[in-house]
Amino acid sequence: HLFYVQIPGKVCKNDTLAPKHHIADENADRLLSGLKRSGVAYVDLREEIHRQGLSHHDLFFKTDHHWKPEAGLWAAKTIAERLNNFFDFDIETSLYDLERYDCQVYSDFLGSIGRSMTLAAAKLEPFTFLFPKFDTDLTIRILSRAIEKRGDFRVTYHQENLEYALQEKDPYKKDYYSVYFYGLTPMISVHNHLLKHETNKILIIRDSFGYVLAPFLALGVQDVDTMDIRVGLSGFTGSIRSFIEKSLPNVVIVAYYPGMIRQEHNGAFIFQ
Repeated sequence: HLFYVQIPGKVCKNDTLAPKHHIADENADRLLSGLKRSGVAYVDLREEIHRQGLSHHDLFFKTDHHWKPEAGLWAAKTIAERLNNFFDFDIETSLYDLERYDCQVYSDFLGSIGRSMTLAAAKLEPFTFLFPKFDTDLTIRILSRAIEKRGDFRVTYHQENLEYALQEKDPYKKDYYSVYFYGLTPMISVHNHLLKHETNKILIIRDSFGYVLAPFLALGVQDVDTMDIRVGLSGFTGSIRSFIEKSLPNVVIVAYYPGMIRQEHNGAFIFQ
């Protein structure tokens, strides 16, 4: 099964402050229209934000184009609900309730936009690391980094990057966001040892918004494989088709924010 997830961009297409015709969201709208005509299952998180009465801008950092970890947790719950409804998964969606997490907040985050503007115009803002209050037992495998670790949810964090970020005093040099799910990495696999009687397996083809989405989703799915196939960035050199034929996931999730979508002159859509 193929399941497309339209991740929101920093600009809300319904925002009167935004340009009237925002090409990224227009491309996303056309893509979703084509998927609907083709009978492909999808969820538009841009619309879900408003349907659930959330504030689009509150889900995003002020100094960065990425969404907050709390938004990734919310998205994981919304996706899990659709996996249950569309594909007969049996995910315990309460796993993604924010009150079931301890929050470690650091107040000195400066995103890429803020670093470009400099602290003369931007202000430092909070960044949250989330830790489940419930038991977790995961194995994470990253072949490109020769990593295989088993432990609680903390194994999904890049501990070396976290230690560096905490020790570094210069906000222009630290990067909290890439601590989540090891940042820019071509392939990561997570096995959930607590779901012994489940057989669900998913593949997520993602961009950097997936850093704070995939690890949370793995709390409710037995096996999660992720791919970052962005050309010139991730270093991915494998074959998606061969991987799917070998691993046989129940569902392949494609999750991109609008800025990754481009429509060619022949009408085809590609992800940059």
